[in-house]
Amino acid sequence: QQLGYTVHCCARNTLQMLGFTVTVVSATHLPLEIESRIGEFLASFLDSLAAMPATEFAKNVEAAVANRLQRDRNLAEEAARYFPEIEARTFVFDRAEREAELMRATSQSELTEWARRALVGDEARRLSVHVHKGGADPAGEALPDGALRFELETEKAKLSTWTQPDEPLPPLAM
Repeated sequence: QQLGYTVHCCARNTLQMLGFTVTVVSATHLPLEIESRIGEFLASFLDSLAAMPATEFAKNVEAAVANRLQRDRNLAEEAARYFPEIEARTFVFDRAEREAELMRATSQSELTEWARRALVGDEARRLSVHVHKGGADPAGEALPDGALRFELETEKAKLSTWTQPDEPLPPLAM
């Protein structure tokens, strides 16, 4: 079933906080239905991971390791690898090699068990954002368990704003 005109998922690493994002842009399905289908997809994916033949799992691990260990093709890629380490003050300049070693050491059952806990288990934490096009009234729409309704314009009105002063910048010191 097609849920929307844009559907994708990806892993994230934002300021050393790992995450998994599923994005669905749809004009035809309600958010609760989409969330339910995402849950079904994740459960199905985890079942296929658990049932994957060991040789196929090993091939996938080696492909992921090879991808992680790809050499930088230019200075921009090298800078993109080093600067987050400097900015975060972690200075782990051999992170790719360390991660590759850990990837090889993680068994299929360990990965499956962790993924079940992190993605669909009781430990799973989710942030679900529903954006409605202008003029749509989602007020009567049911929300998932534990969800809060956040009206952007109401919340924006509570915020103080900073305005750029009209004064010119001071002259440069010579």
